Amino acid sequence: MGFLTPPLEGEHVFTYSYHWAESTLAGRSRRKLTHNTYLVRRSDDTIAVLLHETDIVTFQRSGDVMLDSGGWLTPVTKDRMNRYCDAMVGSTKGVWHVTWGSTDHGFADGMVLHPDGSVSGGGDLRAAAKANAERNAAIATFVGGITPERIVKAFTNMGGDCLYCQWETTTDCAATHVEEDYFHGHLAYRAIKAKGFPNPDLIMSVVLSEARRGHVDRLLTDSLRRYLRNALTKAAVSA
Repeated sequence: MGFLTPPLEGEHVFTYSYHWAESTLAGRSRRKLTHNTYLVRRSDDTIAVLLHETDIVTFQRSGDVMLDSGGWLTPVTKDRMNRYCDAMVGSTKGVWHVTWGSTDHGFADGMVLHPDGSVSGGGDLRAAAKANAERNAAIATFVGGITPERIVKAFTNMGGDCLYCQWETTTDCAATHVEEDYFHGHLAYRAIKAKGFPNPDLIMSVVLSEARRGHVDRLLTDSLRRYLRNALTKAAVSA
């Protein structure tokens, strides 16, 4: 992706713009672009790329383009932004950044890319990198403190677990669990389920069996690291 011509003196030729979106819709209000991704007309002057429930790229007739992850800083979100926007969205050690024109900016939901190459509402790259490092360190400490004994206790006594985790209504409590070192069975189950295993109950049984033999299985720790990283990053973006 990127500009078709170098960003010289404010003169840009765009691959993806409001006019591209309007032409692609061809008079319709909605058109499928690819899996779970649609082009949707929002008003006479606004057309958006919709991924699931989030307008991740919004084109304005003025030429402005807004980016918004909806808090979901996932590979799929990044792929769709790169696919349907002339900016280059990348990540370094978990920190998202956006190249627009010849300048890198920290990613922030609601940031606006202007046709002259300037950006409004971009994030602070240094602050984002520091916050990301702190989150990763906290997750490493939390996961590293899980012992076989804690797994057996948590998996065999799940009745008093966090209600939000039991109901699976939100991940907002994940940061509090990490901060308080509160490991419980439903948190493990949600992490394993989020990893995409077809039978989470079977994986839970394997992890419990290994814990009873004195081992902490990587099926659990890898799932927890990924789940907590996504949950804590989403909470930070939404804050």
